[in-house]
Amino acid sequence: MSRSARLCASAAALVVAAGCEGGAGQRAPAGRVAGLQLVAAPRTVTALCRRAGQPGGPPVYGGPRHPVPFPSYRTSPPRFPIRCPTRLPAGAEAGQNLAKGRTAYQWEVHFPAGVSARRYGAAHAVLGGQQSPFATSAAPGAAWPLAGARGAASELRWPAGLTVAARASVGVRPALALRFPGPCGAGGGPNGGHLGLIFNVAGHGYFVTVHFDRLADRARVRLASSIAESLERQLPVPAP
Repeated sequence: MSRSARLCASAAALVVAAGCEGGAGQRAPAGRVAGLQLVAAPRTVTALCRRAGQPGGPPVYGGPRHPVPFPSYRTSPPRFPIRCPTRLPAGAEAGQNLAKGRTAYQWEVHFPAGVSARRYGAAHAVLGGQQSPFATSAAPGAAWPLAGARGAASELRWPAGLTVAARASVGVRPALALRFPGPCGAGGGPNGGHLGLIFNVAGHGYFVTVHFDRLADRARVRLASSIAESLERQLPVPAP
C-alpha cells in the first residue's frame, strides 16, 4: 500500500531552496491560516519537489527515512519551470513523487505531527504543475474541464469530470477551486477527496490540492491559496 493510501486509510479510521526566484503571486507571510502555523518548508520537502520535476525515473520516496539528494539541475534539468513552496504548515514531511516529470510533475507532502486529525482530518497535500496551461474559465458547479477546453495532462492521472467548487485567486492570478471525488480509493487518484486550486504562470499550469477534509471548503481554499502564493521557481544550483 502506498504512503498516500495509508494516510487516507488512517484518516478514514478516525527551505527555501538554493537558487530560487520569482513567486507564483506574492510570498506567503509567516502566520496562521485556518489555525495552522505556516513555517519555512523543510529542505527535504524542497528536494522531493525538485526531484519530481526531473524527467523520468521510478517513484522516489522522501522524508526522514528516505532522504532525497538535493537536485542541482546542472544535469537532468526539468522541461518547464518547477515551482516549490517556501511556506507550509508546521510538521511537513516529504511523501513521494507521483508523475514522471515529462509533461507534468506531481508530488505529495503529509503532516504526521503538529496537525490534529480530529480537527483537520487527513493532513495531506499534493502539488505540481504541467507544461501546458490549465483552463481557468468556468462557473461554480460546472464540470471541469468544459467541453473543448484544455484539461490536465494524462501524466497526472486526474479523473474525468471534476467539479468547479469556486472561483478563486493566487495572488493576482485567477484560479479555480476543483473538487476531486472521494473518499480515498473512489476514483480520485492521489488527490482523492481533495479540494485543489489550479492557476497559470507564464503559460504553464500549476496546482495545490489539500485534503484536510474536516475544514470547511472556504478554509481549505485559503490554505491551498496560501501555499500556492509561496511557490518559487527553482533554478540550477551554481557549481562550487
